[in-house]
Amino acid sequence: GLPGWTARCRRRSSVRGPMTCWLTAILGFAAAAAARGVRAPAANLSRPVSILKRPTARAPSAGVARAARRSTAIRRITLSAHDGVPDLEVHFAWDAEAAAEFLTSRWANELHLGLDLRSRPGDGLVPNRAALLQVSAGRVVMLLDLKSIRRAVPEPFPAALASFFEDKQRTFYGMGIGVGAAQLAFEFDCVARIVDLADKPWPLEAGSGGLAGLANRALGLSVQPKPWVERSDWEERPLSLEQLAGAADNAYLAWAVASHHLRSHGLASEPSLLSMAHMYLRGRALPHLGRGVRESRHDWVRVARDTEALQAAKRRDSAVLAERASAEEDPL
Repeated sequence: GLPGWTARCRRRSSVRGPMTCWLTAILGFAAAAAARGVRAPAANLSRPVSILKRPTARAPSAGVARAARRSTAIRRITLSAHDGVPDLEVHFAWDAEAAAEFLTSRWANELHLGLDLRSRPGDGLVPNRAALLQVSAGRVVMLLDLKSIRRAVPEPFPAALASFFEDKQRTFYGMGIGVGAAQLAFEFDCVARIVDLADKPWPLEAGSGGLAGLANRALGLSVQPKPWVERSDWEERPLSLEQLAGAADNAYLAWAVASHHLRSHGLASEPSLLSMAHMYLRGRALPHLGRGVRESRHDWVRVARDTEALQAAKRRDSAVLAERASAEEDPL
């Protein structure tokens, strides 16, 4: 019976090891039970064998897989408050799908956001390729590493990401964002509703200092501009903490200024939105340099035709006005 087999197992444990002896005891008990006409339950025999087998791994659910991808493709950091700017929760993403999931799950109901875009400073009129995209809604900032998702031949944003930025009910606000809007349009086939604070969509306080100066006057902050950070190499990886802080600050300040004026003056007027004609004029050289997507969803041919016609009409009107002014000065 089982006591006898167990005793024998103990005597042999120094040679065979505890697992072997335990299996021997179970098998011996089964043999003894069979001799007495008693059938041992099958579960008692299968249990030791299952210990020696590697459990079959279950495929993770879609939700778990998405969460795992997002956790590995987005890094969260916290920037301490300074100069009136609160603590900022910054999410640095280097995967477009993970970024799209974050944006659509976190900011699905946010209709007014701060926006900025960074690229390596260039010497000519044509900007270098976009390297970093900054988006803010309150104290939460998303930094999307465009360098990691772009390709040698420009490709459009994934559908979910493009849908978030091109939502007709959602508006983005940035300072001097005209070139960045053109880069998004041509390099990533993304045409968003963007208001450039430099165009003074509201009766903004006069003064200098760029976005920081505007925020200081409107919100009572004391942010100091850091032009050396603006002119730094945004292609370099990893970005420095100073670059991350500067990028996050710009996106937050754009959101804060816009939110302040939205509460005080209401929505910016429709003409304040950057038009596709504006984007075309700022970025029309990009496709000729291989910096535009091959098959755009937007009709840039029509935009180019209409814009060129409008520009020609303006030139004609200017020439007529100049001729009239000259005739009035010299009637002879």
